[in-house]
Amino acid sequence: MVFRNIFFFFFLSILTASALPDSTRKEMNDLMRTRAELFKTYSNSLSKKSGFFGNQTKNDLRTAHDLLKAIVEQDNKIMDALNRSMDFRTFEKATMSFDAQEYTDRIKNLSIINDTLTKQIQQLEIEKRSLRSEINGSRFYNVVLLFVSLLFAGLFVYLNKKNKLKLPPQS
Repeated sequence: MVFRNIFFFFFLSILTASALPDSTRKEMNDLMRTRAELFKTYSNSLSKKSGFFGNQTKNDLRTAHDLLKAIVEQDNKIMDALNRSMDFRTFEKATMSFDAQEYTDRIKNLSIINDTLTKQIQQLEIEKRSLRSEINGSRFYNVVLLFVSLLFAGLFVYLNKKNKLKLPPQS
C-alpha cells in the first residue's frame, strides 16, 4: 500500500510536471524529492528495533510516528501545489475563453467595417463612372466649340479676304 502511494505520487508528478510552468514544476520536483527522502527515513525507522528481545521501543514508535506525520504534511504541501496548478489551468482556460470572445467580437467589428468600406467603394465607383461620363461629355462639347470657333475664324478670314472688310481700329 505504501509503495502504491509512492508510485502514485511519482506518476502524478510526471504527469503534471510536463504541463506546468517551470517554477511549479521545480516546486513539485522538490516536494516529491523531499517526500521520497522522508519515506525512506520512515522505512528505515520501521526496521529499527532497539528494544529488548528485538522489539521496538516507545521512542522508536514516536520517531516513526513523527516521520509519518512529516510525510502526511509533505503530501498536503504536494496537494496544495497541485491545487494551485489546477487553479492556474482554470484561470488559463477562462482567460483563453475571454480572449476567444474578444477576438470573435473584434472579427465581427472588422467585418462590419469591411462591409461599410465595400459599400463606400461601390458608391465611389458609381460616382467615378458618372464623373467620367461628364468629363467625356465636356470633352465632346469642347471639341465642338473648338471646331465651331475655328470655323468662324476661317469664315471671318475668308470673308475678310473676299470683301476686304476692314476692321475698325482698336484704341
